[in-house]
Amino acid sequence: MKETKKSLIPYYKKISLRGRETVRNYVFPGGEMVTISHPDFLIISDNGHRLYDMEGVSHYIPYGWIHLYWENKGDRSFFCEAPIKEQEDMLGENDSES
Repeated sequence: MKETKKSLIPYYKKISLRGRETVRNYVFPGGEMVTISHPDFLIISDNGHRLYDMEGVSHYIPYGWIHLYWENKGDRSFFCEAPIKEQEDMLGENDSES
């Protein structure tokens, strides 16, 4: 597995999840899980995710999870708004191996 070189989304950019995700789950080592129902928006920082849900509750999820998954609402986009080419560049998938 290739490690991500940087976040696909710029730090501290507010990303609307309203109408996109119905639930978001973070799984940590040891099996602990944090579930956010009906997330409204997400802000990615250099030390974790900040989420606000449709009930008006703020959540801070520190980095360290081993799995992140979510359920999409309807046929909404499954990933961030960055074009596929830009996502590949950020992941380093277009880098040539030496």
